Amino acid sequence: MKFKNIDLNKYRTDEVSNIFSRSGIFSDGRPYIVENWAEDHITMLTVYLSPIGFQIDAHYKMNASFEDKSLFHDILDYLLSEKVISALPEFASAYCFGSEEDRILSVNICIGYDNDVALLEKIINATFPGLTMYVRDVNLPDALADKYTAGMIIREPAFCDASSRVMGMTTTHRYAILSNHMADFSSFEHGTNWGLHVAQINSYFKVLGSHAHNGRKLIILLHLQEGTWEIFQNMSSDIEDQARDSTIERFINKCDMEPIPELATEAWLARCSAPVGMDDNGEFYAL
Repeated sequence: MKFKNIDLNKYRTDEVSNIFSRSGIFSDGRPYIVENWAEDHITMLTVYLSPIGFQIDAHYKMNASFEDKSLFHDILDYLLSEKVISALPEFASAYCFGSEEDRILSVNICIGYDNDVALLEKIINATFPGLTMYVRDVNLPDALADKYTAGMIIREPAFCDASSRVMGMTTTHRYAILSNHMADFSSFEHGTNWGLHVAQINSYFKVLGSHAHNGRKLIILLHLQEGTWEIFQNMSSDIEDQARDSTIERFINKCDMEPIPELATEAWLARCSAPVGMDDNGEFYAL
């Protein structure tokens, strides 16, 4: 089935107070636009998509709104399967947007109540500026590596070692940890020259995506500030997409180069041998 692209500018007349927005195409080829916005101390997620193929399409009428979730529950299930939301929402509504020939549905989901709307911007501004990529190379079974899916939050209960030195790799998998608050232990090394940086115990990470190239696989983790994982669980943004894409590009450019000798030693690889956020059996640690 072929879906039309979404152009909100054709129909909007009022300025919107977006905090973040992103666009893309779902797995069935359906274009979408996702916006995070806030008003009256409520943080909302609005998803614009075609209603074609959903139950609500039979009830589509220009400017009609629906608050009975039973009429668009299949859409919420769909958004859950596409990782736009992490759980079925308690409060949601749908609105018929666009025109009869160019049917667009906006699904509005309440994701939080904020006493300070600026809180979300504050968290983002604390997380993304100054991001550095650290690498943790490991040999993972594919069954474990495939469990990491974009959008999920993971918790690592142990200290998590990684290196600031990024070149080729001798392993099958590479964790790329994007962080602006890893602890720098390189000055305490005694000739190992690992470029050692460490995430403290019980660090939370958001999986931004993965990428396979020439028989090797990259897993991208965003290192979250303390106490913010629940915000990131219900948020997506272009900033995350940009960080993911630039990390993939760097991985493609680097992974086939000669590895750094110090990062190919048994001692270093042993420090990095455990998977992040899960046990050796592939069970994710409880958040």
